[in-house]
Amino acid sequence: TGMDIPAAGGLPAESVSYGRTVTGLLTSESSLKKAVVAQVAYDALARPIRTTVGPYGTQVVATQQYDWATGRVINNFVDRQNGTVSADQTSYTYTQSGQVTSATDIQDAAATDTQCFTYDYLSRLTGAWTDTGGTSTTADWTDSSGVKHGTGSSTTVPGTGGCTNATGPATVAPGGRTVGGPAPYWNTYSYDATGNRTGLVQHDITGNSL
Repeated sequence: TGMDIPAAGGLPAESVSYGRTVTGLLTSESSLKKAVVAQVAYDALARPIRTTVGPYGTQVVATQQYDWATGRVINNFVDRQNGTVSADQTSYTYTQSGQVTSATDIQDAAATDTQCFTYDYLSRLTGAWTDTGGTSTTADWTDSSGVKHGTGSSTTVPGTGGCTNATGPATVAPGGRTVGGPAPYWNTYSYDATGNRTGLVQHDITGNSL
C-alpha cells in the first residue's frame, strides 16, 4: 500500500509506500525509494518488539521487552548498527497493581538516571526523585517472545519492586542525600480530602525545602 503526497510549501512531491502483515500491522515504510522503517516485528499479541529504522549501514533498532502476563514494558533498548553498546536502555519497575515505581535510563552504557516514585493509598503520586541507590526487582521472568530469563519460575511477574530507597532519598554522611544523577531533583506532593493537589515541595539535593 502507499500514498502520494503533493508538493507544497517548497517541499517536493513524495510517494510513501507501506508494508503490512495480513492482519494490517505495519512492517515497513519507504519514501523516495529509501527505507524509513526497514522492519517491524511483533509478538503474538501484536505488540511491537523490534523496530528497525533507516538505511542499511546506519540503522537504529528499538527493542521492547514486555511481561507476558501483564503487558507491562520491562525494558526498552535503542541500538545503533555500528555501535558496540546500547545507545539507550530504559528499564521500569512496578507495584503489584501496576504503578510505575522507577524508571532507569542508561545512555551509552555510562550515564545512569534513576527516577523513583511513591503513591498514597488512593494511587496519588506523593514523591518523585532521582536516586543513586539503585533498584530491586524480580529476577526471573518470561518475556513477550516466550524467552525465559533467570532460573526461577517462568510465571513470575517481572519488574515487581522499585528503588532500593523505596520511601524517599536516604540520608548519607556527611549531611547529604542519595539524590543524584544527570539531572537531580526531589519533589513531594500533598492532597486534600477530595483529591485536589494542595502542596508541592521542591527539595534541594541535600534535603532542604525550597
